[in-house]
Amino acid sequence: TNTGDIELFDVTVTEAGDLVNTFAPIPVGGSDTFTSPISVQDDFTIDAEASGTYGDSGTALFGEISDEVSGQLDTRIPEIQITVRPEFYEVAVGTSVEVTYTVLNSGDTDLFDVEISDSSGLRFEANSLVVGASALFVRSMTPGVGTLDLDASVQALYGTVATAFTGVTHSDSGLTELVVRNPALQLDIVPVNSEVIEGVSVDVEYTITNSGDTDLHDVQVVDSSAQVLFSGLSLDAGEDVILVRAVPVTENVTLSAKAVGTYGAAATTFYGEVDSAIDSASIEVVESRIAGASRYATAIELSKAAFDGPLTGEKAVVIASGAGWADALPASALAGAVNGPLLLSAPTYVPTEVLAEIDRLGAQKAYVVGGEVVLTPNVIANLKSAGLTVVRVAGTSRYGTAQAVATAVASKVSVNTVFVATGANFPDALAASSLAAALKAPILLTRADSLPAETQAALQALKPANVIICGGELVVSPAVAAALGSSAFGSLTVTREAGTGRYDTALRIIERGQARTGVSDPAGVFVATGTNYPDALAGGVLAGIGGSQWRPLMLVYPDDPATFSPQLSTLVDSNPSIGFATVLGGVFALDEEAETYILGLVR
Repeated sequence: TNTGDIELFDVTVTEAGDLVNTFAPIPVGGSDTFTSPISVQDDFTIDAEASGTYGDSGTALFGEISDEVSGQLDTRIPEIQITVRPEFYEVAVGTSVEVTYTVLNSGDTDLFDVEISDSSGLRFEANSLVVGASALFVRSMTPGVGTLDLDASVQALYGTVATAFTGVTHSDSGLTELVVRNPALQLDIVPVNSEVIEGVSVDVEYTITNSGDTDLHDVQVVDSSAQVLFSGLSLDAGEDVILVRAVPVTENVTLSAKAVGTYGAAATTFYGEVDSAIDSASIEVVESRIAGASRYATAIELSKAAFDGPLTGEKAVVIASGAGWADALPASALAGAVNGPLLLSAPTYVPTEVLAEIDRLGAQKAYVVGGEVVLTPNVIANLKSAGLTVVRVAGTSRYGTAQAVATAVASKVSVNTVFVATGANFPDALAASSLAAALKAPILLTRADSLPAETQAALQALKPANVIICGGELVVSPAVAAALGSSAFGSLTVTREAGTGRYDTALRIIERGQARTGVSDPAGVFVATGTNYPDALAGGVLAGIGGSQWRPLMLVYPDDPATFSPQLSTLVDSNPSIGFATVLGGVFALDEEAETYILGLVR
């Protein structure tokens, strides 16, 4: 600025002797301005000199004038830092972890409106932080399994609004990893046999699986009485081991246990014990013989074994004659369809003990299988007097009755499979009775050399996908087999299950049953005489629907089963899962010597 009374020219500004700028002549009272950028790294002092010339050279009014000035520029470094530190860096899932956020004013100027945020949406705020001060913020979390990246950012204001010294300083924490692991154990208890006869020893498999993501050591299996069954195991993540223990069984037993293991290393933050859920498995002692004082009483005992409580659903029983097999043979399929027992009646009256069993079952309906010749009207009257709704299922012949039963079954379920057996004898149809009950598959009867009209009519109505012939070509001829494949009965597949005799045929039917029911490892087998029908007839329903899965019914020769019906031994030997064999009927049907042989196969 020219503060004098004469014009100045050759005006310059120097700083520390270096020319910074030159100006045009400045008139009296005039001024000029220039801006010089300076890179400031620290506090800074500016020393500058302005000089100018006045007057004309060679005159008395000629000379130079100057002025010096010094200015101080103070610099500030607003800076803030944030760190994130979890209480632990490795924990088991479910652990509560405190995370500390530390904010430090690491600069040289006070800060205000401090705000912390992280990627999860967490926010903390503080009013101010003076130089060198810090603030702590703590949060608790229970993180899920995996690696959690903990990070945060902080920002704060500094200076005075609307001045040159104002702004925002910001900092990020960087990533801190919190590893959350899932130590886990699983125990599965599976007896090789779930149903056995008394006095056997059962191998029980204990499968221990490290189902978590961290290695385990000091793994043991502890039962419900705190007894250690297995110990000293180590399992890598994902590894399993199967341990076997022999359990003697003299009564029904429930096995309960859990697996316990240790993870991590002692004296570290990641160390502890993990338990599996308690697993249980039951082994049931099955009676070695089910029998009553008569065929009627035996059927009642079989009903009790199959249905230990009131019936459900339709609450129906099926009644067949205990004095003749012809009309009774198809009845097991109907019992399977209504999910009820097959009870036997005398031809002219219903025995008192049978009525008592019907009452125990809470039955409301009875299907009487057979015409008035085999089960007279008085049988119907006895059942009605007991408060039952009674439906007679019958035809004019054994073939017609089988047709009527098939129609009744089809009215309740969709029929996919039909068994066809000779109507001239009972063993082959009996052998199929447990499967008929399980699959709800009607049993139709045929003559050896011709297919009865009633059977043809049933097949035309049912149009099943599969027809299984029970028995060889002497009892169901190739001509009948060809007739069964007629297109009039729909698109069906006809197969034959037959052996060299009734016992071999029974084994073939059982093998077919394993494929059709999906029960490749049956728990046991029911055994009945192959020379009479009542015990096997009612027993087929128990074998078919009386348990959690189908069990085979095997026929044997009563007097010397080992020699004349070795198929039972073949069945047991080829199915290690069979833990019991139950004889159906009294000692007049299968005597104690036969029972000893049969039970010895499973023992």
